[in-house]
Amino acid sequence: MNHTESSTEAKIQIQSAVPTFLVADVAATARWYAEHLGFGTAGHFPEREPYVYASLQRDGAELMLLNLAGYRKPDLTSLRTATSWCSVVMPTFLRTVPPNKRLKLAARVD
Repeated sequence: MNHTESSTEAKIQIQSAVPTFLVADVAATARWYAEHLGFGTAGHFPEREPYVYASLQRDGAELMLLNLAGYRKPDLTSLRTATSWCSVVMPTFLRTVPPNKRLKLAARVD
């Protein structure tokens, strides 16, 4: 922020950022996040499957899923370096680990 911005803008604080993932099947992806990572579905649209949107939450973390028919995640493996990540879910215990040692413990979620 530069010194010419108003004091009102300086008072605005960002509390969180919510990643949004494009997926081919919102309901199936939401079930995977529930079964494997313990996320709950906070909301979805429409009321019945196939959903076009879902909001998932767990322990103050949130992510959104958006349907894109026929979507297939591109394989970017050859473009990544050893420390490139698409997204990271950071459990509480990991916050106590020094940043230089987290790579050995972090679980990659693509």
